[in-house]
Formats: sequence, C-alpha cells, structure tokens
Amino acid sequence: NNITSNNVSDNTETGIILRYSSYNTISDNKVTGNNDWGICLSWGSNYNTITNNNLNANQWSNVRMFDSNNNLVSDNNASNCYAGSGISLSNSSYNTFTGNVIVNSDSVGIRLDSSCNNIIFNNILNNTKYP
Repeated sequence: NNITSNNVSDNTETGIILRYSSYNTISDNKVTGNNDWGICLSWGSNYNTITNNNLNANQWSNVRMFDSNNNLVSDNNASNCYAGSGISLSNSSYNTFTGNVIVNSDSVGIRLDSSCNNIIFNNILNNTKYP
C-alpha cells in the first residue's frame, strides 16, 4: 500500500496510523496540527518506509513507533513538536533513521525507549529542549 501526497491536518487524534500493517510506503505527505502523533506505526507494523514527509506541530511526536521493527524513516522534515519528541520509539528494533531534519522539539529530537539495534545516522537536530 502507498499513502502518498495527502494533506492530513487538525485531526483530534493521529494523522496517519498503521496497526498490524507491513510493507507500506508513507511518502510526500503534509501532516500538521494533529492532537496525538503525526505518523504512527504500532503493534507489529514492520518493513514500512516513511520518507519525504513534512510533519509540523503535531502534539506528542511527529513520528511515533512502538512494537514495530525493520522500518526505514528517511528524509522527513519534522518541526514544532510542542509536547513530545520529534521521533519517538518504544519496544522497536532494527529500524533505520537517516536524512531527517528535526527542529524545535519541546523534548528530545530522537527518543528510544526499550529499543535496540536501530541505525541512526546523518540526521539534523536543531533547537531541541534536551540533547
């Protein structure tokens, strides 16, 4: 499945969410002002690609991942996350994060909880509350 070129804004919960969904591509979307997460992968959403999205002013995290493995998150612009992290992982492993720009996060730029064997390289983090 491809979720491409959408304007997803001002939802009362998450902008785009995958649950138990694998081998999807989420690309070239504008995801703004959602009250939970901008894009969320959850409950065994594996082998997905999140690329070239503009995420702005989503409440908790611009990209949130839990219990999901072997995903690629690349070349996204994530800004103005006022209550959470730019990118946040819990119980998620073997994911790759590269080429993302994370600006103005009220918490940390990239947060990992109970997650291992992730590859994080060539990202830009600017003006996050904590290093």
